[in-house]
Amino acid sequence: MNRTHKPRRTHKPHGAQETHDGFIDRQAKRPGALGSRRNLLLSLGQSAAFTALGGLLPTAAAAEAADASVAPRSAPQLKGPSLADALSISNLIYLTPIRSDGTESRCQAEIWFQEDSGRAVVCTKSDAWRARAILNGLTETQIWVGDVGVWTRSRGAYRKLPGGRATGSVLTGAAAQERVLKKLAAKYRREWGVWGPRFKRGLNDGTRIMLSYEFG
Repeated sequence: MNRTHKPRRTHKPHGAQETHDGFIDRQAKRPGALGSRRNLLLSLGQSAAFTALGGLLPTAAAAEAADASVAPRSAPQLKGPSLADALSISNLIYLTPIRSDGTESRCQAEIWFQEDSGRAVVCTKSDAWRARAILNGLTETQIWVGDVGVWTRSRGAYRKLPGGRATGSVLTGAAAQERVLKKLAAKYRREWGVWGPRFKRGLNDGTRIMLSYEFG
């Protein structure tokens, strides 16, 4: 008897997703990401090798519940780039406002930024929670500097990045904003054709705001 074999269903890879004021999920765009069994086996083998060497590869913290407020962990920090170095080379920061009781807000995000005289400056929507927090007097913010992808899928890995508490304020003044925009254009030049006009238009009509975070 001849058996008819049904063709296997193939799944189209998901496209890149834009999130958090221009952040591109590069993991989704990466060619062959999780696309071959061989790459998966190699990845598993490398992880096992690191584990055998005494945990030189830091294990990610368990994913935090989305509706929970999380206090900073006191786990020992691995040696890595200093905060100043991270600010100068990273494309992302992860931030969360600090509430009046000293705990972290449940609102967290990864976002593009520009280092400016040691501060981290972001251009965000005026009604975003990070903007509303500062406008409502909650200026203290916890920031981590680096890139481990979307924070909700990082299993807490962003907490191991260089970071610290910073004081947020609104960056005003056309000259200051233009200086930061020029730096952002050079830093994110591939995406600036789309996001540059949005940032400039938003700053002009008030739908966007620049926030400056100074570490202390």
